[in-house]
Amino acid sequence: MKAIPVRDEFNTYLINSQPFIDVEGFVWYAVNTEGTFFKYDGRNQIKCAFINTNEKLLSISSGSINSWIQDANNNIWAINLIGAYIINPKTLKVKHINWESKRSINKESGYVSSLLDKKKNVWISGGENYIIKFDEKYNQKIYYSPTLPNEIKYEKKNNEIINAENASLKIIKEIGHGKILVQSSWNIYLIDDQGMHFVLHLKDDNPNLHFIDNGRFFKKNTSGIILFDGKKYKYNYLKKFDLQVFDCPFDNFIYTKSNFFAVRDNKIYISVINTERSAFKTIDSIILKRNVLNKHLQLDHKGIIWFSTNVNIIMFKAADTRFKKKLQFQNSQISTRGIISDKSANLYVCSYSGLFKLNETEKFTSNIRDPSYTRTIYNSMLIDNDSILWVIGEGTFVKSINLRTNLIKTWEFNNKWNFQSVILKRKSKDSFWIGSNKGVFIFNKKTGKLFKYRMDDVNSDDLIVYDILQTRKGSLWIATNKGLYFKKKGSRFLDYKVKNPFFNNRIIFVLHEDKNENLWIGTNNSGVAFLNLKTRKLRIFDQSSGLSNNTVCGILESDEQLWFSTFYGLSVLNKKSIKFNNYYVQDGLSDNEFNLRSFYKKSDYSFYFGGLNGIVEVNPKNFNFSKKNTRIFISKTEYFSERLGVNIIEFSNYSTDIQLPYDKNYFSAEFAINDLYNQERSTYYYRIEGLTDGWVNVGGTGVIKLYNLPAGKFILEVKAKDFYGSETVNQIKINIVVEQIFFKTPYFIGFIILILGAFIVYEFKRKTKKQKRVFEREKVIIVLKANALKAQMNPHFVFNILNNMQSIMILKGEAEANKYFGAFSRLLRLTLDMSKQELVSLKDELEYINYYLILNNLQLNGELNFSIQAETIENKENIFIPGMLIQPFVENAIIHGLVPKLTGDKILQINCFVESHFLIVRIEDNGIGRSAAEKQSKKREFDYKSWSTTIVKERIGIINDSSKIEKVILKIEDLKFEEQCLGTIVIIKFKIR
Repeated sequence: MKAIPVRDEFNTYLINSQPFIDVEGFVWYAVNTEGTFFKYDGRNQIKCAFINTNEKLLSISSGSINSWIQDANNNIWAINLIGAYIINPKTLKVKHINWESKRSINKESGYVSSLLDKKKNVWISGGENYIIKFDEKYNQKIYYSPTLPNEIKYEKKNNEIINAENASLKIIKEIGHGKILVQSSWNIYLIDDQGMHFVLHLKDDNPNLHFIDNGRFFKKNTSGIILFDGKKYKYNYLKKFDLQVFDCPFDNFIYTKSNFFAVRDNKIYISVINTERSAFKTIDSIILKRNVLNKHLQLDHKGIIWFSTNVNIIMFKAADTRFKKKLQFQNSQISTRGIISDKSANLYVCSYSGLFKLNETEKFTSNIRDPSYTRTIYNSMLIDNDSILWVIGEGTFVKSINLRTNLIKTWEFNNKWNFQSVILKRKSKDSFWIGSNKGVFIFNKKTGKLFKYRMDDVNSDDLIVYDILQTRKGSLWIATNKGLYFKKKGSRFLDYKVKNPFFNNRIIFVLHEDKNENLWIGTNNSGVAFLNLKTRKLRIFDQSSGLSNNTVCGILESDEQLWFSTFYGLSVLNKKSIKFNNYYVQDGLSDNEFNLRSFYKKSDYSFYFGGLNGIVEVNPKNFNFSKKNTRIFISKTEYFSERLGVNIIEFSNYSTDIQLPYDKNYFSAEFAINDLYNQERSTYYYRIEGLTDGWVNVGGTGVIKLYNLPAGKFILEVKAKDFYGSETVNQIKINIVVEQIFFKTPYFIGFIILILGAFIVYEFKRKTKKQKRVFEREKVIIVLKANALKAQMNPHFVFNILNNMQSIMILKGEAEANKYFGAFSRLLRLTLDMSKQELVSLKDELEYINYYLILNNLQLNGELNFSIQAETIENKENIFIPGMLIQPFVENAIIHGLVPKLTGDKILQINCFVESHFLIVRIEDNGIGRSAAEKQSKKREFDYKSWSTTIVKERIGIINDSSKIEKVILKIEDLKFEEQCLGTIVIIKFKIR
């Protein structure tokens, strides 16, 4: 039994009603201040009260609340002799309706009743002689007791003659669709669309008359006598309504699948029903310190029974009779191990208290004793021919027990083998596997010999073997304290961690091959692993999946389910839905902790599981998967309301939009699930995208407190898991908006950005104009420098030409001088044109070089063999380069390289081509080279200094400085072979678009 917290130092009210469980699963009750009600959701006592226009609590004299109902609009009705309070569970507002006193001379609280029919009408009896119907819109219609025949109109009650038409009416049940069955002390009535009609007269005044479905307690379609703890009562079959009505010593009762519960004063009676014999037998009772209010018990949809006293609301759960407990002793508990049965309905159980035999037919238990064995610890056993029991214990022995002759034979192996037996499994017709703390042994039952089983390269001396499984295909699996070992038929042993790292040093307790030849592996503290032997895929089921506990010690299989005994509870996995149902002591188990090796499948209808307190038997056919419909709700929220300017606390808050100011950015909420019986053992989780890393476990408190939330929009998501590990079918989502401080708001930031942007634009334009003026001045300076250098080159060039002209006139005469003057005039004209331009076309530059080479060839008497190659370049007139950059290198090649050459041809080649966005000009000569030219220069009597190369390099530097990239690249190399100079090569690269 569990009591919910009702009274404390802040709440000293007395309870004034039976509890009511609403559609969400929460409890409501009334207290001894009229019009005051409380809702308990597992977290908080939430108060609501009827308030008049002056907002003062009404204080009207009346009795307790006698009946509750929740209508189709989810409003809750609290009904008594005076009227009804209608509570809106969302707003917690309360309305009140008064009954008008009619013809009745006596009001009876025991007749106050209510019902919600299939048409969503609410039917109410206020303990008088009429019934009120309210439709969904709360329009009402009153049905009065009909006029009765004179022979039954007057009845005697408490030595008084009473008009039966004025007798109080009680609502029984709905018959068909919208027809209501009503009872008074002497008569039964039926209400339909035409009104209330007399149906049946009862001979005696009987307030303890009860109506039940035909065949529920008694044989179908029969009337007769029932026995209630030996005392006789009548029951009758009402053919017209297909109901049975019976008398019993109780005003009120409820019944489950297996038990009948009734109350009288401070005592709750628990009975079993024998429908064949029409007999009720009290098997237990609960005595309370105080009387049960209104003698009323209520059964909710989860199977929890509720009642109240004037100081407590109590709930308890009836034991599930589907679990049959065995080996239960009053003064001791039996910790079981191996279980097995014979064909004579005998069950044999190994335990730490000896070896037990249970005869399930004659219902007796005996202890099989071996006088020569002083210890009482047995671990595992097998049965042969339904007569020989083979047993091992915590030692180095094997026992055979002849169940017919009681002859016991023992094989001891202490001298040779020093191990502790763990499990006994069948290997073949003549031998057994024995798992031990030193690996695997084989026992030959014919010879009585024991030998160590070698696991190939595996050192099994330090292996504790918990289970051994031979599959239908002949593979061998061994569960140990250091993982899972596997051996195919005809192959060597394999540590399965090689296949899957999950099994690395994992403690494996139990193995099971299912009907599809897949493997189920129970582990210590890691759940159960499902291994598909065809695909080798592994799936883990643990507490996060719904398993009751992560240590699995037993596995049994039925057609539709897999059963797992664990160190805390019994789990049943539905094969189709892959969902778990869990069972615990409160559901009927003898203990929550089960033991290793203590499970056994006797048949498809009988499974056994053993633990610290005997064993339980279940019929898996009686267990269907029940879908959990646990839901999570908001119980309480606390935050600062900027609209109201105060900190507010809200209960049962259905609002999911919260707005917080930036300087009071905290939020607190409490949550509850609609499983009040196991509320304290539920677990709650929350997450906030962007703030939390996944789901945060807050344990069983259900309280979430968020402090110093940053500005922004967030979604708080909350979910829970109930005691059985099932996740709630819904999640709570709360939208939280935290306002930004004014100087961080988008409007303020936008304004600042606008001002900064305007300032930046202004500064940029101002600096751009200034930079442009500076750049233009620098450009003018650069152009002037370039022109100055070019201007230096023009006199240098003319100086060289004039010297050559003087030589030709003296040495070669007038004819050659005329040729020279013609070429010179053309060259001079090109020079003047190019001097005026910063850039010249490649075509003009090459034409200029050609005339220059013609002049020099005349001077050298035709000894200069030159060529200009540019055939691969199209549109030479569209490629522009700085003027007069190539000529100085051609001049140097002739003067310093070819002229000093005394023997051989004097060859000068100029090649132009385009490569990778560069115009490449290659000037190659076969002269004496730069080193030899430098030596000859030093031998001259006077120093001749060539300025052309120096000027060109300065020009190139200026051109490149005026750009972020190099526009002109110069490279000069000597051509050598075996230290002999063969000439010079100059490469000039011009960047082109």
